[in-house]
Amino acid sequence: MSDEQIALALEVLDRSASKIDRASLEDDLYQALEEDLPPEVHKTIVDVLALFGRARNVASGKGAKRNKGEKILRLLNLTNAKSRHVEYRDRMLCKVIASEIRSQDSQRLTSVLRDDMANLIATDPSEISRIWRAGRKLALAEVARPMSEKMRNRMVLDEKIALAELSKRLGNIRGN
Repeated sequence: MSDEQIALALEVLDRSASKIDRASLEDDLYQALEEDLPPEVHKTIVDVLALFGRARNVASGKGAKRNKGEKILRLLNLTNAKSRHVEYRDRMLCKVIASEIRSQDSQRLTSVLRDDMANLIATDPSEISRIWRAGRKLALAEVARPMSEKMRNRMVLDEKIALAELSKRLGNIRGN
């Protein structure tokens, strides 16, 4: 990284600590568009203004502020890290459910198992059902491989411990 790039990064960090007025920023961007700019700079400014417009549409729409906030985070693509962990947790959860179903010689997710899993990862039982519907086929195929009962029980116990720890790190927010 060059000295110039480092200086620019530091300037951005310094500026991010202070309050930025969105309306005056938009005005400045529109004024900049009136100038003769290189095509890539022009496109970047237009993209930023379009992003502001999409965020404004989400904010002015119906719904709770929390839901709007989640939509804005997805719009800005700021939830990737957590969503990858949640996807991993969901795959692991489906594998544990499939193993439990297989060990109980059951054909479906029982309410007792669903409630146990909801308590394990601190979420709503309905969320467990949604997760299971989405990952059931892959999980059932994965646990169909032959394995001793003792080994399967140990694997399930280890995965339950890992699920609980991962969920704790992700936050104990219902519907996580």
